[in-house]
Amino acid sequence: MQLTHCRWLAILATALVVAGCTRAASSVVTPAVPQPTTTPSIEGPAPTASPALQDTQASPTEVPTTAASPPATPLVVASPTVPPSPAPPVLASTTRASPVASAASINTVWPVFNVDPGRSGASVGDNRLGRSNVGQLELAWIHHLPAIADAPPVAAANRLFFTLKDGHTVALDVRTGELLWTAATTGPKITTASPALDPSGAWLYAYGLDGYVHKYATANGQESTEDGWPVRVTLLPQVEKGSSSLNLANGHLYVTTSGYLGDQGHYDGHLVTIDLASGTSTIFNSLCSNRPVLLGDDPAQSNFCASERSGIWARAGTVVDPTNGNLFLATGNGPWNGSTNWGDSVLELSSDGRTLLDSYTPSNQVQLDRRDLDLGSAAPALLPEQPTSKTPFLAVQAGKDGLLRLLNRRNLSGKGRTGQLEGELQSLPTPGGCQVLTAPAVWTAPDQTTWVFVASYCGLAGLTLSTDGAGQSRLVSRWEQRTGTTSPIVVNGVLYAARNGILEAMDPQTGRQLWQSPEDGQPGSIGPIHWESPIVVDGQLVIEDERGNVTAFAVRNTSG
Repeated sequence: MQLTHCRWLAILATALVVAGCTRAASSVVTPAVPQPTTTPSIEGPAPTASPALQDTQASPTEVPTTAASPPATPLVVASPTVPPSPAPPVLASTTRASPVASAASINTVWPVFNVDPGRSGASVGDNRLGRSNVGQLELAWIHHLPAIADAPPVAAANRLFFTLKDGHTVALDVRTGELLWTAATTGPKITTASPALDPSGAWLYAYGLDGYVHKYATANGQESTEDGWPVRVTLLPQVEKGSSSLNLANGHLYVTTSGYLGDQGHYDGHLVTIDLASGTSTIFNSLCSNRPVLLGDDPAQSNFCASERSGIWARAGTVVDPTNGNLFLATGNGPWNGSTNWGDSVLELSSDGRTLLDSYTPSNQVQLDRRDLDLGSAAPALLPEQPTSKTPFLAVQAGKDGLLRLLNRRNLSGKGRTGQLEGELQSLPTPGGCQVLTAPAVWTAPDQTTWVFVASYCGLAGLTLSTDGAGQSRLVSRWEQRTGTTSPIVVNGVLYAARNGILEAMDPQTGRQLWQSPEDGQPGSIGPIHWESPIVVDGQLVIEDERGNVTAFAVRNTSG
């Protein structure tokens, strides 16, 4: 059922009232920083450069990092967590989102990673910040989190929601940075997943270190334990990681898993599709895909798969096609046989996650696997329909091998069936020919030109899609800078991207800088960056960093 813009606005207006009524007044005091119940294992050395400049060859699953600098002193002191008020009633059913994901058009909403289920990274909703005033951005507030958030927040009802690496989920006031509530999970390691907001605005879904996805009331953080929640998404949280951000569409929540740094232990990448109304789940394993159950590591048990790895770890995780609701994802290093094992492949599945519909696997899959050059270091970037093209529905797949591949997402291999090799329409170098571990952004310019922005290990580039008179479509690089960033976004015609110590606003059609955050040591300077990336909400530009700070910038007199 399609969810109209008006219905979205009505739902979120209700959520705003609920949130406002449940927020307790409190004086501003210095809060005690909550201590995690367990100490997460933070793997690898401290970063010395932006993620685009770090050596990732040792890991098919993540760039190793720890906080590189001592925590900065917050400029705005948050109040203690708001005492819980009674949770809103558990919904008997959850409003089903349209595959078109119209939430991106609502001013105060950034409901999932990269703003919409299609992971476009592009929004025209918040018109308080754009080309005319982006150069006037200045520091609004800084808040120091209880732990690092290595994934961007989601936002609604004047609140920011983060999942922290140590398993905490926190809510901040988007206008002040005030800490509103905290919820915690315990487990053996870490997560780098962004949460996802229910279309009702009343619930937040977040990955927990215990191997479950949890459902929290956005008003106060109280957890729902009815209708099947929390939902288990891995039996092996010690070796399987919630790395990618959660996604939500079609009345379902989509959660993927990968492994930890160095491919530790016997793990498999898989997709868990959760029905929001019932809490029931469907499993698709990228290895032993003929077995729709959560796999274990005991060869004596019936849920054991002899194959391992093939993690689904890209920042975007599962991508939802806005035209039909089908799912696209890419896998990392692992075995491939074209029938049940799908290492280093792009996969299309039905919206309920039950049926594999199509696949793309490069002809050099064996070499990619052996050389740790995961095809799935990024998820497919879906392009808008190209009416004059012979292949009107396209996708761009970036990988660790330094290539961008243009794919026909209605016939991924060009052979009309799964389990085939090759089929790409075009291959061209990534920015600087370097690895891509970020999510591309896709933007339609005012002249209707389709742009794709790709950040690599050593560069950031803007490309356009060109279709000739014969209907053949090709990507063309229009500009490139030789400094890598994390995942870019485009909001109201401004391109934003972050690297160590710097957050930039740029002209998307030229790459020309329009604004830059203060340099290190100045008020408002940001810290080192790993997989953190910005969002724009309520007229504010928000970024978190490896110091554990969240920094917000706004144009004076427009954020209130």
